[in-house]
Amino acid sequence: MPAIASTKPLPTPTAEQLAQLAALEAKKDAVREAHPYAPTPDRKLEKKDPAAYAVMDKAYDAAYQARHDAIGAVEKEIRAFQATMPSVGRLTLVKRFDRFAPRVLTQANIITEIHVERDWENEKRRPQAQYVALAPWPTVEAYTKLRNTHYTMTAEDAAEQARSTFEELGDELRSWYDNMPEGLQGGDKGSTVESAAEGCEEAASADLTVTDLISRLPVLHLPGETSSRGDRCADACSLLDDLSGACSDALDLLEKEGAVIPEWLAEKIDELIPETINEEDEAAVGNYTDEQVKEAIENLDTLRDECEDIKSNAEGIEFPGMY
Repeated sequence: MPAIASTKPLPTPTAEQLAQLAALEAKKDAVREAHPYAPTPDRKLEKKDPAAYAVMDKAYDAAYQARHDAIGAVEKEIRAFQATMPSVGRLTLVKRFDRFAPRVLTQANIITEIHVERDWENEKRRPQAQYVALAPWPTVEAYTKLRNTHYTMTAEDAAEQARSTFEELGDELRSWYDNMPEGLQGGDKGSTVESAAEGCEEAASADLTVTDLISRLPVLHLPGETSSRGDRCADACSLLDDLSGACSDALDLLEKEGAVIPEWLAEKIDELIPETINEEDEAAVGNYTDEQVKEAIENLDTLRDECEDIKSNAEGIEFPGMY
């Protein structure tokens, strides 16, 4: 957890300001409803009846412009009002919570980004994003729970996301190599590009065994930087590491004597019980057999080993520079 630079209360709009902002948003919705689009002109009509097409085209353009102007006027009003509300900068949010805060709190409708006018002549840098609170600020602990929920995915999705990243990298590098002049392909640069492409393609083709039984295993992954190919590969490796860690945590739980079956596994086992189950066996639903738990443990152990193998190989990929 990041160190908290300050415990100073973050600026919060008054109830009256929030009510007025909500009224302006409602006004925007009403304007949108009052200015519908005209029917889209049919291209086939352009040849059959050019005059009729021209009338429809003109009506569509007029309706579009009227809608654009009306909504734009309300949006300008909203931006002007937001500028009078107490706001907080992105850096303040990052220092109070962490670098994920702007996205997480926006997704949770706790904050909204406001428009910041830029003085192009006097400012050398783009002004930092500013946000207005729409709800009470969470504590750091509450925020952490919110963030972890936001960035938690299933084992099935985690495996697919990692595979997809390696596949995209492999495709990019393979295309780069194929489009190189033959002289460069045979040089050091071409060799590095081809080797990186092969490494990514191998990682993408190494299927992870995510069985139905463990497909819902929750995996928390806080994404890293993705500005370069090396960063993207590192993030995919980090995701595999998080998936492996989730398997280890689940194994530690399930291998304990008298372990409580986690909800993600319990629900999946119930789903996998045949619909034709008879009344005598109905009581067994929710009372999971040793065989079912043993199978889950074996599946988790296999997936953990596969993640470690793919990650170990992918971490050794050397990505070439652009020049």
